[in-house]
Amino acid sequence: QSIIIGLKGHNQNAVTKKTTRLVTGYFPIDLIKGYIPSQKLVEAEQAIQLGQEIIIMNEKEFINFLSQRFYLLSLGL
Repeated sequence: QSIIIGLKGHNQNAVTKKTTRLVTGYFPIDLIKGYIPSQKLVEAEQAIQLGQEIIIMNEKEFINFLSQRFYLLSLGL
């Protein structure tokens, strides 16, 4: 959460019209019997179907995304 705030992002309890990215837990959904998606994930998927642009990524993908951004910042790009 502190990384998100440091990047001028916001940690929200729900998906809103301002939501552009949703980070989910990292787990192999296909291997979990009876998996029920979080309310945030359901809301994000519904918003996407209605035309809102939201990127959904798991924690591992988010760390990779941040690594790439910090690398580009270190190059001055």
